[in-house]
Amino acid sequence: MQVRHLEYFAEIIRNGSINSAAKNLYISPQALSSIVSNLESEIGCSLLVRNRHGVTATEAGKTVYQDLQTILPIIGEWNNLGNKETKTTLDLYVSLAMAASMNSFLIKMEERHPDLSIITHELRGKTICDRTVKKNHMMAVVTLTDSIYDMLRKGFEKINLELLKLSDDEFCVVIGKEYFPGLSEITPEDARKMKLIYSADADDIIGRRFINEFGYQHVSKIESHSSILCMAALNQGAIILPKKAVEAEPLYKSGMLRALKFSEEKMMTRHYLLAPADELLSQEEKTLKEEIIGYYREWQ
Repeated sequence: MQVRHLEYFAEIIRNGSINSAAKNLYISPQALSSIVSNLESEIGCSLLVRNRHGVTATEAGKTVYQDLQTILPIIGEWNNLGNKETKTTLDLYVSLAMAASMNSFLIKMEERHPDLSIITHELRGKTICDRTVKKNHMMAVVTLTDSIYDMLRKGFEKINLELLKLSDDEFCVVIGKEYFPGLSEITPEDARKMKLIYSADADDIIGRRFINEFGYQHVSKIESHSSILCMAALNQGAIILPKKAVEAEPLYKSGMLRALKFSEEKMMTRHYLLAPADELLSQEEKTLKEEIIGYYREWQ
């Protein structure tokens, strides 16, 4: 089993399509499909289900993908052990909902700062904030409602951490193109006919906030990356995500998903950079901080 092939599998999940992933990886779809088949043989179970819309992960595939979020960054650190003198490695923690939106940022960082290696850790925003209390020299991109921001801000200031606003956003209902076609917004009556897909994780505050708005619920068995939830939304139900995070998802860009507003309710949120005060940062960390702020200015 080659690490490169595991990276290819992760790219397929992020894109929801073998063809799109193959384009990004500069290999043929046939070769990529063959690599997946070999992985399935080595692991001993199916990882993907092919359909006319692309591919979706099986339960085993979701588990493998989630494990790779931990495994691949560690392997990346191993690969950089011999480059410590010439390359500085920095950790960046990212809320699950924002992971896809950071892809283009990481590509730009590699082009502009080849001397820096950025390792991203995708976690729930609450998990990131809880970790910060224990390890306060962290940099993260998190999504917070105003009430949660107010709860956290003063506590973070006491340990010399700043919450810098990056972008305003609004939660939306994400559904597949063919799921309740013709809707331009979601009314309470529409929601009561839909299935809401949310995570079983107790920290999925937003999903639980909307449970009573919908007629049916489906609880995901794993802490789901937004791209996996978007695949589930293709034909199985509705998910709740920040609008700008959805716009960065490959499935949305391809026109296979719709992001609709609630007609009678707005739930605003904001994306923040959580970072130590400037006097506590190395020059490399200051560069990362400045680049993140600049990226989100362009993103608005």
